[in-house]
Amino acid sequence: MKEKRTLIAIFVIALALRLLYAVSLHIEIHTVASPNGSDEEIQISWKRGDPQGPDAPMYDLLARNLLQRKTYVVPAIFGKELLAFRPPLLSFLLAGIYSVFGHSYFAAEVVLCLISSGTCLLMYGMSSELFGRRAGLFSAMLSVIYPSFIYYSSTICTETLYTFCLVGAMWLLLRAGPDFRSPQKWAAAGIAFGFGVLARTQLVAFLPMILVWALISFPRKLPALYGWVLCVALALFTMMPWLLRNYLMLGSAVLTTDGGYTFWSGNHPGSTGGGETFIPANPSRFARLPEIEMDREFLRAGFEFVYQNPPRFRNLVFLRLWNLWRPFPHADHVGFGKSVVGGIEFIVVLGLGICGAFVQRSRWRVLLLFILLFVCMSAVHMVFMSVTRYRIPLMPFFMVFAGAALACLAGKKSNSP
Repeated sequence: MKEKRTLIAIFVIALALRLLYAVSLHIEIHTVASPNGSDEEIQISWKRGDPQGPDAPMYDLLARNLLQRKTYVVPAIFGKELLAFRPPLLSFLLAGIYSVFGHSYFAAEVVLCLISSGTCLLMYGMSSELFGRRAGLFSAMLSVIYPSFIYYSSTICTETLYTFCLVGAMWLLLRAGPDFRSPQKWAAAGIAFGFGVLARTQLVAFLPMILVWALISFPRKLPALYGWVLCVALALFTMMPWLLRNYLMLGSAVLTTDGGYTFWSGNHPGSTGGGETFIPANPSRFARLPEIEMDREFLRAGFEFVYQNPPRFRNLVFLRLWNLWRPFPHADHVGFGKSVVGGIEFIVVLGLGICGAFVQRSRWRVLLLFILLFVCMSAVHMVFMSVTRYRIPLMPFFMVFAGAALACLAGKKSNSP
């Protein structure tokens, strides 16, 4: 009963903070002159607002096209209509919300607030199971008050949905255990990873790393291999409707067709190592091609740049690594205030996480899984493009060990005379 009340409290506090921020985006306060002109009156009105987030207009358009045109299609930035330019999970979620509540950004933000609050519960469950209830409570509360989680819960982009899927998948994977005695847990982890890939396709690069972790961590190698095969099979099964749809419509079972364009944007004469995108100087080179060939042509153009400019490519690789993990986001991109808050929150959680990892170093299997995730995702962004918001889904795994550090500190204080 006590734990149930704890879970309710975590969820309610998290949801309240997120809804307060969401409401603030739609409240407009202004003053008007009174009828007699002697003073001014304060009026509060509700505004519809615009979808928040750099990719929000595209995901919003995809959702509306699903409802209105009954097809998943969006015009790319150089004018060509594309059928698989973005992963589908967020757009399908938005389409479901719009079908119930109409074209309401606020309704979408409320659902994302609920999902973000659910992530806080997952944090409590995973941390409690690994390091005890006190650590679970600290980890959950860090996720409840973490400013970036609150901000992105009202942003129509993949961060919130992807974070929920990733945290759930990693927890299920840790629960699967070293023996193949609970195949349903490996299967559940695979389904969660499949949904994670449909939210953000880069996660597919982590699936082979799970096998590396299992073979290193588990004394019995064959059951570890069986578990990994089942996990990947269920991930592919979860992705199968989307892959089959793309095969039937495009002739290739691709996850998305934005990989080549993203690679070219990150490896382009104008690239700075950040998250900039570019319009081709000769768009006909790409727009005249079928979608799959267009994606491959962008990939070829990116490799041409890498081949012709190896020193520049090496510099971009290290710039992208820095841009992913730099303490303070670029103030000219997010604003000075958000940059300061983003840097402080990151430094605090990173420092606590490192301390917790040292304190709990005997739990090396857990630490290894998280390190492989960090290395894999960092490598992906080092090759393609990188901004600090791409690390947001990785922060919960620092918070798991941060909660362990805080629990250890609280325990020492309670035992002191």
